[in-house]
Amino acid sequence: MAINVVGLVVLLLFYIVILVVGVVAARRKKMSTKVTAMESSIVAGRDLNTVVGIFTVTATTVGGGYINGTAESIATSGLVWTLAPFGIFIGLILGGLLFAKKMRDHNYLTMLDPCQEVYGNALVFMVYLASLCGDVFWTASILSALGGDASEIDSVFSRSVNPTSDNLYNDTIYEHNPVNQVDINSTLQLLIERVNSLENIIKYKDGIEKKLKAKLEELEKVIDDNKRQFELLKAEITPKIVKFESELKT
Repeated sequence: MAINVVGLVVLLLFYIVILVVGVVAARRKKMSTKVTAMESSIVAGRDLNTVVGIFTVTATTVGGGYINGTAESIATSGLVWTLAPFGIFIGLILGGLLFAKKMRDHNYLTMLDPCQEVYGNALVFMVYLASLCGDVFWTASILSALGGDASEIDSVFSRSVNPTSDNLYNDTIYEHNPVNQVDINSTLQLLIERVNSLENIIKYKDGIEKKLKAKLEELEKVIDDNKRQFELLKAEITPKIVKFESELKT
């Protein structure tokens, strides 16, 4: 698929603006001598006002993966089973009401700091691993959503720059999304292979049934032959047994 230059430039400008705003804000911010570099980096020197704090927490939580996942969950399972928005923000509210002041009084930087003081490094390391896995998957969902958004932006710019009729528009969709046609062809090929495999299984099953019938007939013949031999042996041995018993009585 050809790269849409306009869409790429817009995305680059967007990230450059974010970077410039961050650099300018960092230089204009007067840092207190009591604030360490670590404290400034993690909790912004403990100097965020309410409005900035709300936007910061919202930006941390709400991303492309969150929005797409919430919309999908509501569409498929309904609002009742959409747990992420309510669970996350209820957790943030409870954390602010119950733990924020205590953590500020003790100059903690993260939620792991009090756990480390009470339970030691081993438990904190395991909790950190769980949090790390969650962040990795969360980042993957955000990047996936970013790729989907970039694809939609590319499609919108392509249609706006090259307006066409409906038929040509459909052709444009397949040109920009060749995966759709590839998926259809691969699915059809897979279905054909499954049908052929089922036919082979049916043929193989018929062959097995014929072999089983032949084996059963052969086994029945063997049983009949054994019955005949047993009857002959019985007829031969019975007089001898009778004679032997009479001799014992006399």
